[in-house]
Amino acid sequence: MKRQKFSREHKLEAVKRVRERGVSSAQAAQDLGTGANVVSPWVREASGDIRKAFPGHGQLPSLGVITKTFALERVRSILAATGMARMRKRDLPAHVVVYHAMALALCMLSSYREVLRCLLEGLQWLIDPALRPMVAGTSAGFC
Repeated sequence: MKRQKFSREHKLEAVKRVRERGVSSAQAAQDLGTGANVVSPWVREASGDIRKAFPGHGQLPSLGVITKTFALERVRSILAATGMARMRKRDLPAHVVVYHAMALALCMLSSYREVLRCLLEGLQWLIDPALRPMVAGTSAGFC
Protein backbone atom coordinates (compact mmCIF):
# COMPACT_ATOMS: atom_id res chain seq x y z
CA MET A 1 0.00 0.00 0.00
CA LYS A 2 1.41 3.38 -0.99
CA ARG A 3 1.88 5.91 1.77
CA GLN A 4 -0.50 8.87 1.58
CA LYS A 5 0.95 12.35 1.51
CA PHE A 6 -1.03 15.35 2.68
CA SER A 7 -0.51 19.00 1.90
CA ARG A 8 0.43 21.51 4.55
CA GLU A 9 -3.03 23.09 4.15
CA HIS A 10 -4.74 19.74 4.79
CA LYS A 11 -2.71 19.23 7.96
CA LEU A 12 -3.42 22.78 9.17
CA GLU A 13 -7.14 22.27 8.57
CA ALA A 14 -7.08 19.13 10.72
CA VAL A 15 -5.21 20.97 13.48
CA LYS A 16 -7.64 23.87 13.27
CA ARG A 17 -10.64 21.55 13.71
CA VAL A 18 -9.09 20.00 16.81
CA ARG A 19 -7.89 23.23 18.41
CA GLU A 20 -10.53 25.77 17.48
CA ARG A 21 -13.65 23.63 17.14
CA GLY A 22 -12.86 21.18 19.93
CA VAL A 23 -13.28 18.17 17.63
CA SER A 24 -11.40 15.01 18.58
CA SER A 25 -8.43 13.97 16.47
CA ALA A 26 -10.31 10.85 15.40
CA GLN A 27 -13.34 12.89 14.30
CA ALA A 28 -11.17 15.40 12.41
CA ALA A 29 -9.45 12.50 10.66
CA GLN A 30 -12.78 10.97 9.68
CA ASP A 31 -14.19 14.33 8.49
CA LEU A 32 -11.14 14.93 6.28
CA GLY A 33 -10.76 11.36 5.01
CA THR A 34 -7.45 10.93 6.79
CA GLY A 35 -6.18 7.88 8.65
CA ALA A 36 -7.20 7.80 12.29
CA ASN A 37 -3.61 7.75 13.62
CA VAL A 38 -2.31 10.72 11.67
CA VAL A 39 -4.05 13.77 13.10
CA SER A 40 -2.74 13.51 16.70
CA PRO A 41 0.93 13.76 15.61
CA TRP A 42 0.01 16.73 13.43
CA VAL A 43 -1.56 18.48 16.42
CA ARG A 44 1.57 17.79 18.49
CA GLU A 45 3.86 19.04 15.70
CA ALA A 46 1.83 22.25 15.43
CA SER A 47 1.87 22.85 19.20
CA GLY A 48 4.59 25.50 18.92
CA ASP A 49 4.74 28.20 16.31
CA ILE A 50 2.10 27.21 13.73
CA ARG A 51 4.01 29.10 11.02
CA LYS A 52 6.91 26.67 11.40
CA ALA A 53 4.78 23.51 11.43
CA PHE A 54 4.91 21.09 8.50
CA PRO A 55 7.88 22.51 6.61
CA GLY A 56 7.64 19.90 3.87
CA HIS A 57 10.25 17.69 2.24
CA GLY A 58 12.15 20.52 0.62
CA GLN A 59 13.93 21.28 3.89
CA LEU A 60 15.12 17.74 4.61
CA PRO A 61 18.64 16.90 3.49
CA SER A 62 19.21 13.77 1.49
CA LEU A 63 21.60 11.05 2.54
CA GLY A 64 23.73 11.92 -0.49
CA VAL A 65 24.19 15.53 0.63
CA ILE A 66 25.16 14.50 4.16
CA THR A 67 27.55 11.76 3.02
CA LYS A 68 29.15 14.12 0.52
CA THR A 69 29.76 16.64 3.28
CA PHE A 70 30.75 14.04 5.90
CA ALA A 71 32.48 11.18 4.06
CA LEU A 72 31.54 7.67 5.10
CA GLU A 73 35.19 6.71 5.60
CA ARG A 74 35.67 9.61 8.02
CA VAL A 75 32.55 8.73 10.02
CA ARG A 76 33.61 5.07 10.22
CA SER A 77 37.14 6.01 11.32
CA ILE A 78 35.77 8.24 14.10
CA LEU A 79 33.43 5.48 15.24
CA ALA A 80 36.33 3.00 15.27
CA ALA A 81 38.63 5.43 17.12
CA THR A 82 36.02 6.00 19.83
CA GLY A 83 35.15 2.31 20.10
CA MET A 84 31.56 2.95 19.09
CA ALA A 85 31.51 1.12 15.77
CA ARG A 86 29.93 -2.07 17.11
CA MET A 87 28.85 -1.58 20.70
CA ARG A 88 25.64 -3.57 20.13
CA LYS A 89 24.12 -5.19 17.11
CA ARG A 90 21.19 -3.14 15.80
CA ASP A 91 19.02 -3.00 12.71
CA LEU A 92 20.80 0.19 11.68
CA PRO A 93 24.60 0.32 11.44
CA ALA A 94 26.37 2.85 13.65
CA HIS A 95 27.31 5.11 10.73
CA VAL A 96 23.64 5.38 9.66
CA VAL A 97 22.73 6.41 13.22
CA VAL A 98 25.44 9.10 13.05
CA TYR A 99 23.98 10.42 9.79
CA HIS A 100 20.51 10.34 11.36
CA ALA A 101 21.75 12.42 14.29
CA MET A 102 23.28 14.93 11.87
CA ALA A 103 20.05 15.14 9.89
CA LEU A 104 18.04 15.63 13.09
CA ALA A 105 20.26 18.58 14.01
CA LEU A 106 19.69 20.07 10.56
CA CYS A 107 15.92 19.43 10.55
CA MET A 108 14.77 20.46 13.99
CA LEU A 109 11.26 21.24 12.76
CA SER A 110 10.66 17.75 11.38
CA SER A 111 9.87 14.65 13.37
CA TYR A 112 12.61 12.08 13.93
CA ARG A 113 10.53 9.50 12.08
CA GLU A 114 10.21 11.69 8.99
CA VAL A 115 13.94 12.41 8.98
CA LEU A 116 14.73 8.72 9.40
CA ARG A 117 12.29 7.80 6.63
CA CYS A 118 13.97 10.21 4.23
CA LEU A 119 17.42 8.89 5.13
CA LEU A 120 16.32 5.28 4.76
CA GLU A 121 14.78 6.02 1.38
CA GLY A 122 18.14 7.44 0.29
CA LEU A 123 19.93 4.42 1.68
CA GLN A 124 17.43 2.13 -0.01
CA TRP A 125 18.11 3.77 -3.33
CA LEU A 126 21.86 3.38 -2.85
CA ILE A 127 21.65 -0.31 -1.88
CA ASP A 128 18.73 -1.74 -3.81
CA PRO A 129 15.61 0.10 -5.01
CA ALA A 130 13.63 -3.14 -4.53
CA LEU A 131 13.99 -2.90 -0.73
CA ARG A 132 11.27 -1.09 1.15
CA PRO A 133 12.24 1.00 4.22
CA MET A 134 10.29 0.39 7.40
CA VAL A 135 10.35 2.89 10.25
CA ALA A 136 9.06 1.45 13.51
CA GLY A 137 8.65 3.02 16.91
CA THR A 138 11.82 1.71 18.53
CA SER A 139 13.98 0.39 15.70
CA ALA A 140 14.20 0.64 11.96
CA GLY A 141 15.30 -1.62 9.18
CA PHE A 142 14.41 -3.02 5.83
CA CYS A 143 11.59 -5.46 5.22
